[in-house]
Amino acid sequence: MGLRAPFGYVGYEYKMAELFCHILDSLCSHCHTNDDYQEGCKSCPAGILVFGARDYVLNAQEEDSHHAMYASDEWLERKKQAGHKGNLEVEKQRELKFVEDYKPECDVLRAMKKCIKGITPHPFFYRQYSKTGPFERPRPLVRFMKLTGAFRELELERRARWGIPILE
Repeated sequence: MGLRAPFGYVGYEYKMAELFCHILDSLCSHCHTNDDYQEGCKSCPAGILVFGARDYVLNAQEEDSHHAMYASDEWLERKKQAGHKGNLEVEKQRELKFVEDYKPECDVLRAMKKCIKGITPHPFFYRQYSKTGPFERPRPLVRFMKLTGAFRELELERRARWGIPILE
């Protein structure tokens, strides 16, 4: 499924957020029952996908915090005690540069995590405000989709600055 960091798969934040929204739009938007499944939406085939994508976003690694840990004095002291031969100050500055580069998209990722916590699929997830009107997405999902777009833009900008090709 892609790159694997020591603690899980990485790099699919946008794809999973997009998939989350797409499944809700395509499969859950007009659902009217969860009585067929013992655990409601969580055991429905579409629900399994939705909650899997949701969990991925909620557990996504925040790269700015990750690199901030490697720039910390405590971490550098550990490396020094372990007999690291490189220039620790240069490494610290490199990690701080990563923190700076990742910060804007991680701020959006944190907002996405906060928003997605409040989005739980359930019957009648989409609202129809009048009998003749269209079904509408819940406001938290609309907000989440905007954040997802902003996250992708910032991620693409960073990747372009770094000269990393974008593979779709």
